[in-house]
Amino acid sequence: MAYYRVEPFGEMPAHWRTGMVAATIANVNRGRGRRAFKPQDFMPQEPQPKRRQTVADQKKLLMDLVVMTKGRKRERKRRR
Repeated sequence: MAYYRVEPFGEMPAHWRTGMVAATIANVNRGRGRRAFKPQDFMPQEPQPKRRQTVADQKKLLMDLVVMTKGRKRERKRRR
């Protein structure tokens, strides 16, 4: 354990090194006025546990879809 504190090894330090390189390249090529990239922007994230979708969530999703499509039905193209 003492050596790990002095010289970290494994996946996390490797992700940090890769993130630093990717962030440097992205920052050199970013446009003016855009926010600077951080190494964390290029590192893999731990998946978040999914919460179960409720009936209210489903209703809200469907109502949002109706609003987005303005209540219009999609016309189907006929197959020949």
